Amino acid sequence: MNLSLDESQRILVDTFSEMLAKECPSAHVRDCETTGYSADLWASYCELGAHVMGLPEASGGLDMGLLELGLVAAESGRVLAPVPFIEVAVVGRLLAAVSPGDPLLASLVEGQPSASLSIPRPDAVLGTASRTAALVPFGAIADAVVSLDEEVLFVAEAADARRSKHTRDLGSGALAHWDVSRSADARVLATGESARAAMATAVME
Repeated sequence: MNLSLDESQRILVDTFSEMLAKECPSAHVRDCETTGYSADLWASYCELGAHVMGLPEASGGLDMGLLELGLVAAESGRVLAPVPFIEVAVVGRLLAAVSPGDPLLASLVEGQPSASLSIPRPDAVLGTASRTAALVPFGAIADAVVSLDEEVLFVAEAADARRSKHTRDLGSGALAHWDVSRSADARVLATGESARAAMATAVME
């Protein structure tokens, strides 16, 4: 079995490696410790199409697979890049699968780091429990969070009412606690088994 990268994958790795070497030295990472996020670096990611890499072409994406996403994630992790690459990729793929016309997906395609994912406990994915509070990756930056409440996949919005202040952590990430309880006017993306399956797929990715 040949596990070596093909030419396009090597170019992808080299492209991000060179960009990060130039734009994300350790000094820049330290400068971003207060917020855990670099808007300038994220703009560079978007210029390279990173925000739409894993989306289907029908949603404005580049239709790349998990391997390509993993290669960019590895380069990002190697330099501790303060950007929501993984979060945007995962929530974008989820939205494209269950609600391709959702305005939240459109904002991600435009390059806005506007959404993240509330990762549920395993029993919540199985439909046996729910929760109203979650520590959301890049939740300090996102304006909306996709969450699972028993058998309902929905969008939690109104950040001022739902989001706590930036939660500092050892890795200086842009974490924040969110109230992810489902309000009466919440935008529902999917229900039942399809909702649980969509969240389970996103968590595994």
